[in-house]
Amino acid sequence: MKASEKLETVEQYLTKIFGYDRRRMINENKCVFCNHQITAEELENYDKLSLKEFCISALCLDCQNKVFGNN
Repeated sequence: MKASEKLETVEQYLTKIFGYDRRRMINENKCVFCNHQITAEELENYDKLSLKEFCISALCLDCQNKVFGNN
């Protein structure tokens, strides 16, 4: 299996788990866990690591804190 096929398989699996397409949610600035619409103003207030995590996981800052225990 090619890397691109593996990536697509992972994306399909994540979509089944979350019920949302992770890539679409990132493009729409929405959280894949809580469906929160993240405004441009909110994104500007994310630190570099939190913004990078959003671009990977599509988790808003509140959900990142819940998942990673940073309350």
